This record gives sequence, C-alpha cells and structure tokens, in this order.
Amino acid sequence: LKNQHLLLLLFGFFLACLKISNIPVDSKFKWYNSSCSSANPTFFGSFNGGISTNISPTNYNGQTVLLTASKNNLIKGATYHLKIVIADRNVTSDDSAIFLGRANFVLNTSPLGPDLTLCTNNGINEPYILQSGLDSSLYDFEWRDRNNNLMGSNSPNLPLNQAGTYRLIYYIKSTPCIAGQDEIKISYQNAPSSVNPKDLYKCNTNSNRYDFDLSFNQSLLNPTGALSISFHETLVDAQQNTNSISTNYNVTANTFPKTIWTRVQNTNGCYNTKSFDLQLTPTPSLIKPADITKCENTSGSGQTSISAQEFKTLTNSLLNGLPNAIYQIDYHLQPDFSDAPIDPNVSFTTSNNTIYIKLFVKTDTTCFVSESFKIIVIPRPTLEIIKDQYVCIQYTLPEQPNGAQYWSGPNQTGINWPAGTNITVDGTLVYQYISSGNLSDCYVESSFTVHVVKSNQLVPKTLTSCDNYIIPNPRIPGSNYFLDSALTQQILPGTSITTIGETTLYVNYVFSNPNCPPITTSFKINISKSPTINNTFTNLFSCLPITNLPVLITDVGTADYYTYDSSTGTYSSLIFPINKTTHVYTYAINNNCRSNITDFWVFIGDIGLKDIDSCNSFYTLTPPIMGEFRDAPNGGGNLIKTPKTITQNTTIYHYIEGASCTYNTSFSINFHQPSLISPEEAKSCISYILPIESQGGRYFTLQGGPNTLGNTELFPNNEIKASTTLWIYKESTTAPNTLTPKCFNEVPWIITIFNKPTIDVRGDQITCFKYDLTPLTNGRYYEDPNGQNLITSLTIDSGDLRHGIEQTTRIKTIYIYAQNPVVSNCYSQSSFTITFDSLEVPTQKDLLVCNSYTLPSLPLNMLYYDSPMDPAHPELPHPGKIIPAGTTYTSSNFISLIYVYTSTNNKLKCIDEKSFKLTIIPQPVAPKNITTPSICDDFQDPFDGIYQFDLSTINSSVLGNVTSTHDLKVDYFRSFNEANDLNATPLNIKYINDTPFNQSIWARLSSSKLNSCFDVSNEIKLIIEPLPKSSLQPEYIICEDYATGTLYNQAVLNTGLSLNNHQFKWFYNNTPLTAKTPSITVSQDGNYSVMITNTTTNCTKNYITKVTKYKPYLVLEYSDAFEIPSFIKVTVLGNGSNNYSYQLDNGNYQDSNIFYNVSSGEHSIASKDNLGHCSPAPIIISIINHPKFFTPNGDGYNDYWNIPDLLKSNPTASIQIFDRYEKLIQRFSPNSKGWDGTSEGIPLPADDYWFTVEYNEKNSTKIFKSHFSLKR
Repeated sequence: LKNQHLLLLLFGFFLACLKISNIPVDSKFKWYNSSCSSANPTFFGSFNGGISTNISPTNYNGQTVLLTASKNNLIKGATYHLKIVIADRNVTSDDSAIFLGRANFVLNTSPLGPDLTLCTNNGINEPYILQSGLDSSLYDFEWRDRNNNLMGSNSPNLPLNQAGTYRLIYYIKSTPCIAGQDEIKISYQNAPSSVNPKDLYKCNTNSNRYDFDLSFNQSLLNPTGALSISFHETLVDAQQNTNSISTNYNVTANTFPKTIWTRVQNTNGCYNTKSFDLQLTPTPSLIKPADITKCENTSGSGQTSISAQEFKTLTNSLLNGLPNAIYQIDYHLQPDFSDAPIDPNVSFTTSNNTIYIKLFVKTDTTCFVSESFKIIVIPRPTLEIIKDQYVCIQYTLPEQPNGAQYWSGPNQTGINWPAGTNITVDGTLVYQYISSGNLSDCYVESSFTVHVVKSNQLVPKTLTSCDNYIIPNPRIPGSNYFLDSALTQQILPGTSITTIGETTLYVNYVFSNPNCPPITTSFKINISKSPTINNTFTNLFSCLPITNLPVLITDVGTADYYTYDSSTGTYSSLIFPINKTTHVYTYAINNNCRSNITDFWVFIGDIGLKDIDSCNSFYTLTPPIMGEFRDAPNGGGNLIKTPKTITQNTTIYHYIEGASCTYNTSFSINFHQPSLISPEEAKSCISYILPIESQGGRYFTLQGGPNTLGNTELFPNNEIKASTTLWIYKESTTAPNTLTPKCFNEVPWIITIFNKPTIDVRGDQITCFKYDLTPLTNGRYYEDPNGQNLITSLTIDSGDLRHGIEQTTRIKTIYIYAQNPVVSNCYSQSSFTITFDSLEVPTQKDLLVCNSYTLPSLPLNMLYYDSPMDPAHPELPHPGKIIPAGTTYTSSNFISLIYVYTSTNNKLKCIDEKSFKLTIIPQPVAPKNITTPSICDDFQDPFDGIYQFDLSTINSSVLGNVTSTHDLKVDYFRSFNEANDLNATPLNIKYINDTPFNQSIWARLSSSKLNSCFDVSNEIKLIIEPLPKSSLQPEYIICEDYATGTLYNQAVLNTGLSLNNHQFKWFYNNTPLTAKTPSITVSQDGNYSVMITNTTTNCTKNYITKVTKYKPYLVLEYSDAFEIPSFIKVTVLGNGSNNYSYQLDNGNYQDSNIFYNVSSGEHSIASKDNLGHCSPAPIIISIINHPKFFTPNGDGYNDYWNIPDLLKSNPTASIQIFDRYEKLIQRFSPNSKGWDGTSEGIPLPADDYWFTVEYNEKNSTKIFKSHFSLKR
C-alpha cells in the first residue's frame, strides 16, 4: 500500500481513522519482499501482482484486510450522513478503490421497521414472519403483545397471522441489560370486493373448438379500472398469480364445462379468487309473435303505450322456456338493430310502428335470431260532453252521435238508458259512454248530474252566526240572493250582514228552460252578539287560601271562572276556596257565541322557584311571573333587572311587597362546568412529548372522555409520532349527582407532527469542462448553505464560479437542502464539491449556406482541423491538418466536416473536440417567361371570375429544365416583394384568386434545405373565363282541367341567350331533342335540360328545369239541413300549389277554407291559386233552413209559412204544424204555398208553434223538429 489515509465519518462523528504508515508498502516503488520493512502490517491483506495477477479478482496491486467501523450511541429519529474518504497524495496516475459488500451497512435504530399492513386473501390472513435482523449470538429476545403478555420464544423472528401491536425487547446476551426495544403495528386489509363473475356461454355449432372472450367478466369485475384482473386455469395458479391466460381463450369441444379461475387484486396486492364456467348452449329459435292492436292514449294523439308488464309478458312468451340467465331479448326500431334497444322496464309510447326482436346469448351477442311484429294504434272515439243539468221536473236524455250510450253506473254498469229517457229523480248521476270496436279499453266516459231543483234546496244550510253573517255561495249555481221580496235589492255572496237579531232574506232561481217557472223562497238568519268581559286580570298571590275572585262584568250573556283539563280538552267551573297554585280561565257565553278566553295564575304561598344547577358557562335569568328579584332578603339590597346573564354562583331573592311569606324566599344558581381553554396548536419535528396538562385536564383521542366507548386516554410524557387532534377533558368536582349527563368540559388540541424532509446525497466531483447535476428526487440544489440561492440550471461549468476563492481554486461547492414549510428548524442538508480542470470547446452547429462560407476566429488554444483526433490515442498530437481561420469555401472546394480542437494537461488530461458539418448549396435560377392557359369558371359561382387553382400544375413550368428537382421547392406569392420576403406566407396550393377573371402571381424557386437560397420568376397571369349565363327558370307550370283533361296553357322554356355566340342542345327526361334554339315551347310535364356552349371561350354549362302539370279541383263539406250554425268547408284536392284563398258568392277572397253562418239558399263556391298558377272550377251548393216567424195579416208579404229551401232537393217532404199542446194543425209539402196561420179557416192567435219535417239528405232519411212564431 502507498502512504494513504482511510477516513470514515458519520455526520460529524469519526467512526474510525485508519492511518497507514508514512513508510510505504508500495508496489510501484518497493515490491512485496523482505527488503522493505512493513508499517501497520495488521491492515495489509494481500499482494495481487506477480504470480497472483491471474487469480486476483481486481487489477489493483494490493488490498487491505476487511475493515469495519461502528457507532452505538446514535439518537433515534436523527438524520445521519455517512462518508468514506481515501486520500491519494494528489497523484492522478495511480488509482485507489473501496469495495463495499452487499450487507455492508447495518443500522439497528428500528429493527422491526415501520408499521405494516398485510392482506386478508380469500377470507384468510396471510402468514408473516416478523424479522428483527438482529444476531441471536449477541442478543436475547422477548416478544410481547399490546397488553404486555409474553409471546413466542427467544428468537429474533416472530411468526404471526393476526393483527395487533407487537413489541420486541432485546437484551445483551445472557444479561438483564436491555440493548433496545421496538414496537410495530400489524394491520390486515380486506381483499377487494367485487361481484361474482358470470358463466360464459357460446352457441353450440358442433365445432371442434370455441373461442371465448373472457373480458366480458373483466369489465364486470373491474368497472372502475382500479383493480387488476387475471384469469387462470387452476385455483392454485390464481392464488400464486402464475400461468395467467389470455382473455381470448380457446376451448376444445370435449372439455365442457370448463372452469376458469379469476384473481381480483388491488394495488396493495390483496386479492380474492372467484371461478366461473365456460359452457355451450343451444342456438336459440324464435316464433313470430302476433301484431299488437291497442287504443290510442288520448283522442287524436295517434299514440299508444306498451307497459313494462306487457313487455315482460311478451319477453317470457318469446323466450318460451329459455333461461333468461343465458338468453336476452332486445326490442329495436331499426331492422339492422343499429339503434339503442327500447327499455322494456318503462312504458314505451309510439304511433303505428314495427318492432324488431333480437334474441341472443348474453355472453355471445353474435349468436342471435330475429323477428318482428307491428303495433297498430286504434283511434279513441269522441264524445260530446254534457254538463250538469238543473231542471224543474225532468231532463230528457238527448240523442248522442257515434253510438254513445247512457248508463247509471261507470264502465257500462247499472241501467242502460236509451236516448229520450226522462230523468226525474234529483241528484241522478248519468254516465256517458262510447267505445271503439272490440277493444275493451278503447272508450271515453264522462258523467253529469241531473238536479231537479226545489225551493228548499235554495236555502243556505247555516242560518245563525255571531256578530255578522256572510252571504254564502248559492247551493244551486245561478241562483241569487235579495233583501226584498220584489227581488230588486240583490246581495252578492261574501256580503257581510251585521244587523243583530232576525233578518229575512230571499233567494231566486231562473231555469234555462223557458217552460220552467222561476223559483223564489225566503229564509231567516239570526245574528247574536259575542259577549265581552270588561274585567282586567293579572296573576294573584296570597299567603293564605283565596275564597273568592272579583265579580265578572259582561255586556251580554253570562261569565264565569274555569279550570282546564288538557287531557280531555274540557273546561270546568272553578271551585272555591283555592288552596293551591291554580291556572284560572274565564269567558262569557251569549247563545252560541263565546267571548275570548282569558287566563291568569293564582299562586298560594310561593311561585315555585327552585335552585338551578347548570353545566353551562352562563345562565339567563328571566323576569319572575310575579314580584321582583333582589340580591338581599326582605326586599332589601338591589333590584335585579331582567333579563340578566349570570356567570357565577349567585343567590337570588324573590320579593312580593305586602306578602310576608316571601320576605326570605330565595333560590341559588350554581355553575359546575370546569374552566378550560384550548391550547395553541403544537407543531413539532419528528415527534412531540405530551406535557403535564396545566389546567388539570386529561388527554383523550376522542370527544366525550371516558364516556365514549373505545376512547383512549394518553398521559404526560407519552410520545406523539403522528399528527392528531387530542381532546382535553375535565370533569366537574362540584356538580350534584342529579345533574345528568355528567358535567364536564372539553376542548380540542391540534398537534401536528412534521418529518424532516428526505434529501438525496451526491459525492465530490472533478471534471474537465463542466458537470451535469443529476436530477434530485428529494431536495433542491443551492449555491449557499441553509437553502440560499437556488440553482435553476443543472449544468455547472466554469462560468458558474464566483469571484474570489471559487475562481482561485476552481472549486464549486453545491448544497442539497430541503426544509419543512411549516416548522423552520425541521430541515435536511448535504453538500459536495465540483472541481474544474480545463475549458471546453463551445458547441458547434452544422452550417447550411448559400454559395460560400468564411471560417471565423476561435478562442485561445483552439484550432480548426480537417480531420478528427485519434480517439484511441487522444494523448498523441493531432493527426489532422490545421485550417487557418479566414479560409473561404465555395461549392467547388468545401469539405463536409470541420473539427475544432483544444488540449490541456493540468490535473486531468483534458482534450475536447467538436465538429460541424458545412454544406454549401448553389443558388437556383427561376425562369422568366411563364404562361398559363385560361380556365372556365366552374368553381362555386360560375359567373364571378373566382376560381380555385391547383398551383402545383404550374410547378413544371417553374422548374424548367432542371433534371434533379428533389432538393428544390416551389412557392407562389401575390407580389414580387412578397416572393423576395422570407417571412411572407406562400399561397395555398389550392389557391382561390382575389381579383376576378385576371390574377397575377410570382413563383419562388428555393432550396428545400435552405429557404434563403432562392430565385423569383417573372409575373404569372391566371385568366378565368365565365360560363354561359341563362335566365331559364327552375320550374314551369301548365294547367289541365281535372274533369275533362283539357290543357289550358303551354310552357315556353327560354334561356335568354342568342345564337350569335352560343350553341344549344335540349333534352327531355334525358332524351335528346331536335331543337337547337335558345328557347322551346312544350306541353308535356317532366324534366328538361339544355347544354349551352360559348363558342368564343368554349366554356359549357348545363341547366336543368322541370315542367309540372297542375289539376286542382274542389271538394265541399257543409252543415246538415237546419243545423245551426251553418257552415261550408272547402278543400282543394289534386296536384296544385297548395296555396289558395276562398270565395263565397263572388265576395272577397279569404285565407280560411271555412265559411260560417251561411244563409240558407243556393251559393257559389270558388278558390284561386295565390301564386297565379291554376285555380279549380267553382261549385254551386244549397244551405237549407226554415223561417223563424211569419205575419199572416193579408198584406201579401210573408203571409204563408213554408220551408222554401227544401223545394229544390225535397219538394214533397212532409211538413206538420202543431200548437204548444201538440195538437196537429196542418200537413203540407215545400211545393205548396204552406200554412196561412188558420185552423179550419179560423185564424190562430200569435204564439210559438212547433213543426216536424221528414226529408232526405246525404243518402239518409232525417226528421227535424223545431218551432217558429206567428206574429199578428
């Protein structure tokens, strides 16, 4: 060994200092022989030179014996830094090394390590051997549990499989001396929970092998992606997590059913195993279901609903015994099932529709069969609703259209009344019912009540009141109240009548049927006055029983004193004498009217004050119910004003002047809650030692102290290692046992524990030119101690040396530092040095230039070379040829690589060389005479002169005769200046011109490797020719009579262009026509087109139009004879514009197609096309009605009554006239004069007369009955 020192340090403590003698045992100068005396021979291990070279494990001449250093009095929780230093006498040509074994460092500060969480896998705690790592030849061992019970034997290890806290105490071998102790908490974490996997089925296709997709269960077991899922063929493989299989798993046919095991594991390694089977199942079959016919939900909606229960029944029927655990049915609206399936668990609403069924295997969706069925929606019938009826004698059920029925009960129950039935019983409920077809649920039902009104039903039910009477709403709608029998003074509901005593009122009802006489009746109301008690009441106090109370004074009625029983809600007369404190009530009664109830207390002897024990910090004293509070007896001391907050123990005296039994009455307010103040948050590094609680409290981990189940009490000097909130608990020592719950106080105390930050360490470095700091996992680099001057660049070079000692020594000290952001004295720090030995060659960049390049000057000691140094012998002189700075290169004489070299020989042999590639590109030459052909404008608007050019088609003209174009690129610009501007943006290859019809651009031909190496072309003109522009319309209309087929007009298709410079080719339905003219006249509907070519520009454009034939006609819907109001509804059918207005009898046209209240007689109906195309032919129609009166006075005007509107359609219809007693007066027909107002020649009086008429209309025989007036 040479003269060396080996120094081992542990954060300021010298573990060992081994100084080897100044007399060297040096293989370089004195070989291993007897002529050299040895120094410190005990440290010499072996000589590795000479004959030992071949068997030496290293290439070092000698080595020491194994050296060991240790230190025992380390402080637990402190951070230490271990350094090993070898001094080499500053001889750089010799090397030294230290070899460290795999188990070199044994740190026994915590033999059990941190707390540990293990796994409970498949319901079983995994076994674990707790290893201390201590030497059983040096120590004896004692294991204990949390309750200090002995466990295990004298072993450094403890096998376990239960959670708990385990403590190890180890003694110096065969002595009672404790060498150390440690504690560890073992917890077990449950394995992840998941649903059970499902058996996977494939359809049996009689194949030899089947592929299963196991990922079906992977997504089922791991829906969030937080777990690790693997599949295995055996349980053992799943438990050991070996031999996992792919999710695409192939099974041979003879191995079914095949069991697969899955391992479900969380990020902590805890797992469960589950199994599922792979099986074959028959290919499903499906019977086509019947179509479903249902009634629409609401009239006119056209929609019906399929309930979830109906879907369930249908699904069970379609499955036909197939297990729904294996098979599934989906319902779709698309035949290819591309839409989302219908949810069968909720009601599905639809119109007429086709539903497509997909029956498939749940775990093999490619195996399915399909069918379909239709949903047919039946319209729900309409019903004319009848309101409640109010009649004097009876109500006759009218005829109902569409076959509606009357019933006495709902849903066609009870009596089925035919139309014309007289309802005479008051309150009869009548149900209207109509159904549609054979669907039992396709019906509409409504009900109304028939009221046969009598006078007693008009009288209000309540006729008495207190103080005022509010007129109620009438019992029979439409009836009115009056103050007088003449019915001139009406009073409205809600009116208040205040006259005390009896008042007569009148009520009147007028029927809607004029044949029912009005009803008027009277009733009496009685208003009584509510009594008032004039006495005033206050609480009473007496030391003796009270035999009477003041006489009650009331304006009306009688008054008395009462007691109240809250359990029964009844009042009872007060009994005298009053011997104990009593709650007294009083009120007066007049008829059924009662006054307000007043109450007060009668206290006998005291007012019931008791001592108050409080576990709060204050008590609010409220005013006494009688008397006053004072701070001294017998009415002395000071008056206590209330409310008052009491915060300390106090005696309160109650005093009522003149009541001697209260002169010494008192009660106490006693406070028992202990005083506690929450301490400031404790913040500490590594741990915190609990002090003695200064307020006499106790420490607990939870609220509630010992009263909380599972709460843990801590004590002074206990060590807190983790952040927590403790509760300081203190019980009252003065509270009586009757005060529950137990009186205590508690406050929280936050204790925050911070760890010293972990930092990385780095060794000293010596470097030639620069050193790259390696990234830190923990801590940050600083230039100065204690976290001062953060280093932001990880590359340290000589430029980072500061003036002074750093530049003098060329040594840079780097600090690694991290500090807890909350506790300032909780930090970690280390340092190392970087020694620089030379300057490096600056980074060289490859150069790409145009035409030529001149080499610039270099820093001192740096030269250009035309070849590299010898990498195998960098210490030899440079073999290349020096290139002087200032040398100029062109494309004819340049070399591709140029080298920059420097060499120094200080502590290190520092050689550096960098090269750069020089590339010189010849400048391209662009042509100066480029022309392009004109373009027909077929881009977007064909007439605006704007076109999208593909500029790449001009590239060949710009490149000219260049044979090699792969190093050149062509760009285009709007101007010559832009083409010469390297920052200008070139035009898009798909270029749309800015100037219509004529655009100029310039081309730049440049090197694809160097943009600045380019040339610009001459101006390039882009010419755009417009397409022929025609005025041909997109559509032409011709009109034809719907009934006769007569064509009213022809269409002239005119392009608006001339033959001078255009050619025309016409087509009808894609068939060429012979016409070659600018316009043609046609009478056939269909599609026409014309191809127009400009003979000057050769630009062609095709135009398309169509000729449409309209044949509109009118259809009328009108009111029945005698129907009021009358109407005519006009509908235009046939092909047309669908934009019409309508006219009645040459009047004004209107937008609505319905005419209301049309007078009887003959009318002309017409319609016109609002777009001016084709109007349908008009129609004549008659509206039939009867005269409402006639005047047979012989003046020749209106002397006869007849129905002239029937003369044209029903000339022989039978008309019969009756008087009000239904006596037949005369019978005649429309083709006669009619009735002259006489019976057997005798003029009848003026009155209403009834008639019936039997006639034919709309292919059916009808009878109409009504009345008219005879006026004289």
